[in-house]
Amino acid sequence: MKNIFKSYDVRGIYPSEFGEDAAEAIGHATVLKLGAKLLAVGRDNRISSPSLFDAFTRGVTEQGCEVIDIGLVSTPMLYFASATLPVDGAVMITASHNPGQYNGLKICGKNAIPFGLNSGLDDIRDIALAGNFKTAFKKGNITQQDISSTYQKFISSFIHLGEQKFSIAIDTAHAMGVLEIPIFDEASGISITGRLYDTLAVPGTCPHEANPLNTETLNELSALVTEKKVDMGIAFDGDADRIGFVDELGRPVPMDLVTAIIAPEVLRIHPGSTILYDLRSSRTVKEEIEHAGGVAAEGMVGHFFS
Repeated sequence: MKNIFKSYDVRGIYPSEFGEDAAEAIGHATVLKLGAKLLAVGRDNRISSPSLFDAFTRGVTEQGCEVIDIGLVSTPMLYFASATLPVDGAVMITASHNPGQYNGLKICGKNAIPFGLNSGLDDIRDIALAGNFKTAFKKGNITQQDISSTYQKFISSFIHLGEQKFSIAIDTAHAMGVLEIPIFDEASGISITGRLYDTLAVPGTCPHEANPLNTETLNELSALVTEKKVDMGIAFDGDADRIGFVDELGRPVPMDLVTAIIAPEVLRIHPGSTILYDLRSSRTVKEEIEHAGGVAAEGMVGHFFS
């Protein structure tokens, strides 16, 4: 089990590397590490996710911790739940953009504070490996809660286009980005003119990997953008916590430059703020942040380091 603990998540091939026994043990360990009384747990649309959810929450509830089952969600929705529900932490069952035979866990505390090795995930690993669990006198219960409408309303509150109108194309790769589409559908000034793979289906159904970091996966979206003559294309990864952009000419926009484009607007609203960029970014990113009056801070790659 030790090798499935990565720098900022748990991830392995199901069930040979990461199966129900491991999920249950990590459920126990997560409660013990957080001292949790209530956790939110969500999952992606992988075939193995329901069974891993059952196993993980069995470990959680046997430690006496209550569970809010938020169902099929994107990882941003899971983080939203961790900040808006009265929980001690939240766990997403997902392997992000990895192929369908993989699955894993992203674990965070209250307010989406992530756990990585050397900052809590290592403790969860060691507790799970030791296996010294005692079932609580009173097991926790599992209740269900749909957070989709409140999440969509919250994200929509950031959209201020005024009189501007945009037409876009979207590729959600039959993955959790599908759950983000209603935000665009309901936004005034945005029209989705082209859609690719916009229904939930098991990983592997989409002919390309759900990973916009690999620009080859953007080829179909690029073609759709030029065919429909839209303003931009947007592609989501498997759990929708990463997106890639294609410009109006169908050219992929380097992800580091997206930070450089967005930073001045963020700093207009929050002058002098610190903007994080990862170590793969070009010098332009740092220069644009500082030119806009912000503090540019380089970080390592991965959601844990953001």
